[in-house]
Amino acid sequence: MKILYVEDEFIVAMSMKSDLEDIYHEPGDKILHVATYAKAEKLLNEQGSFDLIISDFEFPGKDPSKNTGGIDLCRLVTAWERPFFIVSSVPADDIMALLREAGLTVPEEFKNNIYSKDTPATVIATKFDERYAPQKAGTSLKDGETASNNGITHSL
Repeated sequence: MKILYVEDEFIVAMSMKSDLEDIYHEPGDKILHVATYAKAEKLLNEQGSFDLIISDFEFPGKDPSKNTGGIDLCRLVTAWERPFFIVSSVPADDIMALLREAGLTVPEEFKNNIYSKDTPATVIATKFDERYAPQKAGTSLKDGETASNNGITHSL
């Protein structure tokens, strides 16, 4: 499991990263944490795809003087087309509105991937498994097949 975790608040980041490491501790599991959009973009370009992206919403964006990192990252990776969770103190309805105001066409179902900052990593891991890991539920998908989770289709 390869996870990109984006969070600019150090204490929050270390707590969540530690919890994720407790959950995903198999050989080959890798959790990479960054605090800015620039570092996330660099990792995505250098490392390729991630199995899961978990991101704060308000953090330094393309323009480091603005806290638009969540919008910029959603735009970069087309967040609703992959396993992407937002963990933020900003309410889900506000995040959806801000993404749409930024010109992004976001399906309503993406709101199901937005959680408050006090959500435990175990909840996010469970939701990831339910929505994006059909092989764990006993249905194995082969390359080129698709799975639909909460109305969002993902190609494997």
